[in-house]
Amino acid sequence: MHHQDFDIKIINVNIMEKKRIVKIEEFISINRLWVKEDKDFTPWLKENIDYLTEAIGFELNPEERELPITEGFRIDLVAKDSEGNRIVIENQYKDSNHDHLGKLLVYCISLNAKVGIWICENARQSHIEVIEWLNEFSEGIDFYLIQLKLGKIEDMYIPLFEVISKPSQDSKMIGKTKKEMSETEQLYKEFWIEFLEEANEQTDLFKNIYSPFPQQFLNISAGKRLFYLSNFTKDTIRTELYFNNSKKERNKQYYDELYKNKDEIEKEFGETLQWERLELRKACRIKIEQKGISWLDKKNWDEIHQFFIKYTMKFNEVFGTYIQKL
Repeated sequence: MHHQDFDIKIINVNIMEKKRIVKIEEFISINRLWVKEDKDFTPWLKENIDYLTEAIGFELNPEERELPITEGFRIDLVAKDSEGNRIVIENQYKDSNHDHLGKLLVYCISLNAKVGIWICENARQSHIEVIEWLNEFSEGIDFYLIQLKLGKIEDMYIPLFEVISKPSQDSKMIGKTKKEMSETEQLYKEFWIEFLEEANEQTDLFKNIYSPFPQQFLNISAGKRLFYLSNFTKDTIRTELYFNNSKKERNKQYYDELYKNKDEIEKEFGETLQWERLELRKACRIKIEQKGISWLDKKNWDEIHQFFIKYTMKFNEVFGTYIQKL
């Protein structure tokens, strides 16, 4: 039987007498009051939308209930905000599930809604995380996940709408940052994959690298915890011998031994190198670099790749013998 057959008192805890403190006797399943979601709860919500408005903090003006869309689906409730933007409200009894999540997304897309509100009795953690993700990465639409508890005091019922997840400026900024980072990382990956294809045609030095990391540098072992490292910043590219021993003293010792042969090494190398002992750091480096070239312009990629290949091969050819003697 539907709740309309009973003389039921539904109260708002916020309008009770301030001096009167009442204790909720128990929380009951929604369907004990509203037997059917589409025939009982949704009609009640349409007529009592202030309960939901109070929870989410902005105005809702209900328009249509059980609005039919394509493929036989019906949207539980459609509303508009104060600016006339469409809002989709999806109601669900018991635990949140994938089915209703999918419906919410389909309905929002179908109506070009600006807000999607999902009401359920118990929000599962996986769905909370999905709504948080959507609020981070979706543009032009906000999502709210609401938990509805029904309290009972004697012959009175108290609907409690609790916001579990909602959009915020922070979530949008986090999402934007993650998206930008992801796009940059993808570009790193593309850069190094193309580099390896070209490098492996000219030398075997990089043959053991199968899947480069999405980062600004790529390195191969030179032995003794030293590395030949190819690196780029916004407008500078460089190849270097990088000293990365866990012990600072060992790095400085190796650097000093090589520095004793600086003139001979540079003569063999055919170019002047930059020697950096990096006194305040654990590492040391010997490098050659080129400024004024940006890796962000794909037109420069081939030139940068050739720079890295040429000088990695040169570093290996010249420094290899000296490193073996360390």
